[in-house]
Amino acid sequence: MDLKDGKITIGELERRPEVAPLLEKAAPHYRNHPLAPLIRPMTLNQAVAFARKKGIPPQLIEKGLDKLRRL
Repeated sequence: MDLKDGKITIGELERRPEVAPLLEKAAPHYRNHPLAPLIRPMTLNQAVAFARKKGIPPQLIEKGLDKLRRL
């Protein structure tokens, strides 16, 4: 999948049927979260930076990115 050098938005990703299950697994119930509308316009790069700040292990982040790239 073309991730547009990380400039693809979370909203664009979640609209793709093959990506939605990955997002749900990584962040269960995020779609119903009150802040979801603020997350959707974030780029993938912004979301990765946020995940790093929150202490998500780098290998877990890279594993998720690899899965997206292979779609």
